[in-house]
Amino acid sequence: MATENNKNVAKGKAFEISPDNTPAKKSYGTIKGVIVDKKTQKRLSDANVILQGFRRGAATNQNGDQAGCYLSSRFQILYPLILETGIRYDYTSYSNDKLWSPRISMVYSLAKATFLRAGWGYYYQTQGIHELRVQFKENFYHPAELAKHYVLGFEHFFNNGIHFRAEGYVKQMINVPPAYYTFANIDEFFPEARVDLIQLSIDKATAKGIELYLKYDTGNKFSWWLSYVLADAKDDVKSLQYTGRLIKQTGVLPRPWDQRHTINIDMNY
Repeated sequence: MATENNKNVAKGKAFEISPDNTPAKKSYGTIKGVIVDKKTQKRLSDANVILQGFRRGAATNQNGDQAGCYLSSRFQILYPLILETGIRYDYTSYSNDKLWSPRISMVYSLAKATFLRAGWGYYYQTQGIHELRVQFKENFYHPAELAKHYVLGFEHFFNNGIHFRAEGYVKQMINVPPAYYTFANIDEFFPEARVDLIQLSIDKATAKGIELYLKYDTGNKFSWWLSYVLADAKDDVKSLQYTGRLIKQTGVLPRPWDQRHTINIDMNY
């Protein structure tokens, strides 16, 4: 870790790196100096940043491979029922993810312009190779986050050009990586630089809701669509880490981006 002098940092002078990996002294302000190895007196070429008083660095030559393939088949079981099944395989070398994702969807024709739809599937989100969070002292990649999707929908096409759709969904998420927030602002661009940083360990998360969609389009100059979503998103917080005094509330809590009602209106001419 780095030991530095606030006065030198503020003036843009070089500061030294302790070779024994001792914790850095706290400092605040803009860093304009160069980093010098105390033992060899050589300037370091790797990218290093001092935030919240500590130097954190990572190797700049991160590399890895990703590969994926997908197989799907659509067939008609009975006259009103169409079924589509699929499976996807993804491999990521730097996180050692080897993932199989089964999926299935169906559409059932209730009438000539009325349909019932349903779907289920596994969807993985692998951490990007550029998303190693060294600012939070992480030097490893998290396992891919898994979301299990369940969707049920109703759809009808009217003769006057109006299209109506209603859908209900449930999304269950596991392998959710730790989340970092601050008291003042969850949109903080550099949360690692704050002294009120909170780490949440999340066991699982859920999102569910209902969406209503209405669209008018006859192929003429004027068209419009509107939608309304009633949603609920929650995290199951397993533990909370904070160095200060804090009442640690865990359990099932609203997700930071939980938004109960959403309305969208669009008109085109």
